[in-house]
Amino acid sequence: MANLVNLERVTVHSGITTVLDAISLGVNTGDRIGVVGANGGGKSTLLGVLAKTRTIDAGRITHAGGLRVAAVAQDDELPPTATVREVVLGAAAEHEWSGQAGVRAVISGLLGDERAGGVG
Repeated sequence: MANLVNLERVTVHSGITTVLDAISLGVNTGDRIGVVGANGGGKSTLLGVLAKTRTIDAGRITHAGGLRVAAVAQDDELPPTATVREVVLGAAAEHEWSGQAGVRAVISGLLGDERAGGVG
């Protein structure tokens, strides 16, 4: 397994509050991760650091070369009729992504093979 993202002693502050305090972790190919915690516990901050949308105050973060990261923010306004596939793929036509095994794997992982609508 290849290491995709690595955090070493990462600290993030929000004002005078320490949200993440010297955390270290790695994310490898094939990992499935759940982030659970109390409101205000730093879940969104951690995901923002992993997704390259939040800066860190101390420590080191490395991403594998060529890694592309995308995220749907918890406050994004999505059309109520949008499917998971539409949110993930956006306006990309089916022929643009159907030949990409990695994209098919993400959709299948999110929806399961039966609900992925033939993707896989």
